[in-house]
Amino acid sequence: MQSNNFKVETKNTTERVLLSVKGNLTSSNALSFKETVMGLLHTEGKDCHIDISQVDALDLTGVNALVVAHSKTQEMGRELVILSSASNPAEELLYLTQFIDVFQFQRAS
Repeated sequence: MQSNNFKVETKNTTERVLLSVKGNLTSSNALSFKETVMGLLHTEGKDCHIDISQVDALDLTGVNALVVAHSKTQEMGRELVILSSASNPAEELLYLTQFIDVFQFQRAS
């Protein structure tokens, strides 16, 4: 999935689906991102890792897309992990809105 300043790359392993998000996860593309994640959760039957280390901007609709993905994975008995870097502005917004406590985080390599 790719639009102007937004791209999602998918990598499938035996244990999980990895989504690498690049660009801005904002109102202009959060719905299509959410649909992509939901589709993968339903078809793959695996845990999901979402790498936001290359997200340049995140707004509340982007946060909502991540929260919905998290809730859906829990409903399905799976795990969602957010991969991020410490200096990422997206992680800063999650911290400021206190959604950081909702997600399981790992440092992106």
